[in-house]
Amino acid sequence: MLTIAALAPPLLGAALTTVGAFSAQLFSTLPGQRQLALFAIFGIILALTAALVVLPNFLHFDLGRREQIKSWRRSRHPRTVLLFWTLAMTFLLMSAFKVNCVGDLRLINLVPESLAAAEKSLQSVWGEVRGRALVFAEGETSEEALQINEKLYAVLRSEFAAAEIVSLAPVLPSLRSQTASRERWRKFWSRERLDQLRLNLVRAGREIGFSAAAFTPFVESLEHLPPLLSESYWRKLGFAALFDAMIEETPAGVAIMSLIPDNAVLANLSEQCVALPGVHLVSPKLFNREVSTAISRDLKQFIILALIIVSLILLFLLRNLYQAVLALLPVLAGLLSMFGIMGALGISFNLFNLVAAILIIGLGVDYGIFMVYRLFRGRDQATRLKRLKEIPKAP
Repeated sequence: MLTIAALAPPLLGAALTTVGAFSAQLFSTLPGQRQLALFAIFGIILALTAALVVLPNFLHFDLGRREQIKSWRRSRHPRTVLLFWTLAMTFLLMSAFKVNCVGDLRLINLVPESLAAAEKSLQSVWGEVRGRALVFAEGETSEEALQINEKLYAVLRSEFAAAEIVSLAPVLPSLRSQTASRERWRKFWSRERLDQLRLNLVRAGREIGFSAAAFTPFVESLEHLPPLLSESYWRKLGFAALFDAMIEETPAGVAIMSLIPDNAVLANLSEQCVALPGVHLVSPKLFNREVSTAISRDLKQFIILALIIVSLILLFLLRNLYQAVLALLPVLAGLLSMFGIMGALGISFNLFNLVAAILIIGLGVDYGIFMVYRLFRGRDQATRLKRLKEIPKAP
């Protein structure tokens, strides 16, 4: 006798074993592994529920076969079940559009308590360290790198306040810039101007009790220029660790690093940095944005391509469009439910739980296939028993 109840034990067994296998990942120390298990479990359970409870209400039997259905048969009020299912899917569809993709790999990494405490302590002293972008000025020589770093600093100052930029440009200009500045200084403080300044200082100082030679050292300091600033000069003053962190020798030459806030301004600033030769911007937020865009694009492509492939296979196996659509109902309900729940709870897709969508398509469609084959193409058990009796026993 044709019964839907006969399908319940094997379907439940298949679903529970799959859920049990995924549940082992719930004990993983990696958040991404736990998310993958959670989404796969919910998707499989929802697909199974749709196959056993909702799908039978789409079936149309003739009167003779309808009378043969006994346990776990189609609901007495199929329209009520279908209406409730439609409303639930509509609500989940509205929430599904709220799902976004996150490319920040730090959100799915394991962060030990000791490391989290150290980062919190570091932020309390130095501020937000992780929220910084790196900009590198590279040149074949140290002088060339310093010149590029000066141009980079001028661009950065157009977008950020001086206090927001960590750069060596203000304290270590290039030799070319220092030479040009010294030349301008020398032209400005000419002999005539220095003599006039000395007379003015002596005259003003005499009125308040200063001797005539009191300002002589100051005037002479304007005439004799200080030594050029260099990396060795700052290292002797105790800044060796700072320069080791911000200046790096590379196979191509020398790279000088600058730190800037990693915020929305970088979207426009990145184009200006690319226009400067030898400048490279490393922004975690821009990288995360690119990864998020790639995940979102791949997610859509994977789901559409997987559904197309599965649909073609179902059409080939079932040779009936209506039955193929019914076989797809569980997996579509599972996917929509997963997206809807994620949107309602504010959960995003990442590189780990992206795989759950493909798993739900591959596993959830099996339940629809079993149900459609059993209900549309199943044989009467009495017929099978009769044929078994007709098989002659071995002597």
